[in-house]
Amino acid sequence: MERGKLKVLKNVNLLILAVILAGTYLTQIQDLLFLIVVFLVLLINNKLTISFNMPGEGIYLIMLLGGLAIGIANLLGGKYTIYEIFKHTYYYLVLFLYWHIGEQLIRSRKVQRITFLKTVLAAATITSLADIITCVGNIAKSSSFDINSFRNLIGAGNTISLIGVYLCLVYKREIGLSKGKANLILTICVISSVIHFSRMMLLYAGIFVLISGVRLINVRWLKYAVVGILCIGAVWCIFPDLTQLYINKLLSSFTEINFKTNIWNDTTIVHNWRGYEVSCAIDQFKQSPFINQLVGSGFGTTLDVKGYAYLVTNEKRLSFLHNGYFTQLLIWGILGIVCFFVWIILILKRTSVMKFQKDKRFAKSIVLIVLVANYFVMGPFFSATVASLFFYISMLFGLNRETTIIGQVEI
Repeated sequence: MERGKLKVLKNVNLLILAVILAGTYLTQIQDLLFLIVVFLVLLINNKLTISFNMPGEGIYLIMLLGGLAIGIANLLGGKYTIYEIFKHTYYYLVLFLYWHIGEQLIRSRKVQRITFLKTVLAAATITSLADIITCVGNIAKSSSFDINSFRNLIGAGNTISLIGVYLCLVYKREIGLSKGKANLILTICVISSVIHFSRMMLLYAGIFVLISGVRLINVRWLKYAVVGILCIGAVWCIFPDLTQLYINKLLSSFTEINFKTNIWNDTTIVHNWRGYEVSCAIDQFKQSPFINQLVGSGFGTTLDVKGYAYLVTNEKRLSFLHNGYFTQLLIWGILGIVCFFVWIILILKRTSVMKFQKDKRFAKSIVLIVLVANYFVMGPFFSATVASLFFYISMLFGLNRETTIIGQVEI
């Protein structure tokens, strides 16, 4: 170990594993504190050297400072509370921390591409196994569920399980998985992805398949498709009522996000909550002064849902919508939406110069998942789970730079 280097980096793979698992098993505040500590330790280890190498980082920082400046001005004017501003700032900073933890790990020159992929797969396997064990344990304790209470018990799903499926299928040879081990890990990760009854998992899986570049019609993929269908069939047999409710939710997906209706009442609001949120956001945006429409109302802004906030929170107004684009519209205005897409385009542009084709497709898949998540749930600025995806992008970008790739050949 080099003189001056911290012993905490003696096994950097354990640190990577901890960073991935922390977002799943720690509370929001615990996760934030953990990420800050990891970032500072890495920064000290690298002699306080930091590179603002995230594509469009200037845009990201301008949005941070703009959101804070407008939010603080409203705080001083008595319109916002410190807590409301903190909530937006917290989620925004989580993305910064995930990205720069990746950047600092690459700077340490202790991370190799294949071992990184193996560590991510290990995290996916651990998380998926924990999901399955939790599910079995809760089934043993309860006699009946509806889909919401069931998902409250085991969570709404974790992208890391799908990433595990992707790694097993696309990186099997690079990682050096035997046939038996690959099939076992694949089955565990597929079951974990299925039992959450998550519509977003289906969308994310579709993105991974479309971008992966593999031929869908071949014996190996057909075999894995059969495994997936058998897993789904088993879940259907064990939870017939839940499965039917899930199918009904799938069929009503587009109705739930429809905001173009003039008939809002207790029934339509409950069954079309996401659409109602967007409808309220549009009304609030239209009623705002032109300057707020242009640059937003800053961190701390909240949405008035006209007395229905109790359906999803104990607070009177919402800090976040189930649509990241409209949350962004309220915070940063039209300019913020433009900045967001420029930022995403710059990140996608960076993927085009990545050395390994499989890594390039992997990174593009994650960026597209971020775009989809930003519409249907909450995007990278408002969800620690989505923000954590930028850890993988940061690591992949760093490991694909010419100076960090040593003796690696893509198979």
